[in-house]
Amino acid sequence: MANRSLITITVCMLLFLLPISCINVPSPTLPTVNQITMLTYTNSTYGITIQYPQDWRKVEPSDEPGLHIAFVLPKESDSGMRDDVQIIVLNMSVPETLDVFTQNLIQGEEQSRHDFKLIDSTPTTLAGNPAHKIVFTSKDVQYDMKSMYVYTIKNNNLYMVIYSAQSYRYSDSMEIVQQMIDSFEIIPGASQ
Repeated sequence: MANRSLITITVCMLLFLLPISCINVPSPTLPTVNQITMLTYTNSTYGITIQYPQDWRKVEPSDEPGLHIAFVLPKESDSGMRDDVQIIVLNMSVPETLDVFTQNLIQGEEQSRHDFKLIDSTPTTLAGNPAHKIVFTSKDVQYDMKSMYVYTIKNNNLYMVIYSAQSYRYSDSMEIVQQMIDSFEIIPGASQ
C-alpha cells in the first residue's frame, strides 16, 4: 500500500514541479479549431505521440522522472495564469489497477489542493486502452482552477494527459484539448 501511495504522491508532486504559469509568451488571439495547424510530438523513448497546435509552446523539463512535457496555450492577456496540457509517462514500480490508482489519486489531490471539489470521475479510453477521467476544481494561489486528468495504465506504465485552466475559461479550449487527447497514441515496442 505504501508503494502504491508513493506512485500517486510522485504524480501529484510532478503536477506542481513545472511552473507553467511563470513562462512568458506573446499573447496572440486564439484561433478557432478549424483554423489550427496541428504539429505532431513523438517521443520514441517513452513510446508516445500526440498532436498539438503549432502556436502552443512545448516545454520539456529534463530533470523530471519519467516523461513530463507541457503544451502551453497562448495567453489572452499579459495577466493571469497560463492554461496548459501536460503529458506524464511514469513507470509504476508496483503494479496497480486503474481503480486503485484512481482512488489514490483522488485522495492525494483532495489532500494537496486547496478547495478541491470533484466534478466527474468516469471510465473512458485513452489511446484505445481502458482509461479513467477525473475533472475537478481547486484554488491555485489566487486563481480558481479547473482540471481534467485522463489516464491509463499499460505494461506497468502510467500515461496521463492533464488539462488545467482558469475555471472561467476552461471550456474555451476544450474542443482543441479533446482533439489532442483523441490523437494521443502509445507506440508499440517503445524502449522505455
